[in-house]
Amino acid sequence: MAALPSGDGERRDFDPLETSLAGGVIGALLFVVLGATAATSEYASGMIRLTFAAVPRRGRVLADKAAVVGAIALAAGTLATVAMFVCGQLLFAGYGLETASLADGDALLTVVVSAALTPVLPVLAVALGMAAQHRGCIVGILAFILVPPFLAGVLPRWWEEDVLRFHPLEATDVLVAGHLERATADLAPGVALLVLAGWVALFLGAAWAVLERRDP
Repeated sequence: MAALPSGDGERRDFDPLETSLAGGVIGALLFVVLGATAATSEYASGMIRLTFAAVPRRGRVLADKAAVVGAIALAAGTLATVAMFVCGQLLFAGYGLETASLADGDALLTVVVSAALTPVLPVLAVALGMAAQHRGCIVGILAFILVPPFLAGVLPRWWEEDVLRFHPLEATDVLVAGHLERATADLAPGVALLVLAGWVALFLGAAWAVLERRDP
């Protein structure tokens, strides 16, 4: 969680909603590792051959793994998001800071959407893991998620304007916080939703194509 504000200026800029949910990034990365591990563990043990023998339709195997990981991430992500919000507000109240309430429509929408989008990155990790067949894909998916945003201040401005805004994290931020007063979204919510759906379809479609064209 971000450091609590101490000065008057920091208190004015303090956002109890966004600050309480800041830890969601760590949770998202843990779910990504879960997704990649779930996809590659059978390759490491050799059990994937039995799985494909029992279920010859490899697209079905991919879909089932993605569905299971997505369901686990959704359930755990919902609990974690609500817990972060509630604990954060209790902590802020104890320090005499401004707090947020789920009775506020903006706060409720942010919490609900944050929880609902938890499965997106783990499903991408499942797809990459099934295609790569190796746990080294964890490094690849984490690099895909974390590296592009850090390049925003290094690469030309068109990178941020024409490429980075279509990154999954940017689209997620639009959907989670685009309705808040301080938001400076580059995409409309509908476009951001299509971007995320496109990434999921691209990763799953590419993984399916790879699985259908080679032996396990």
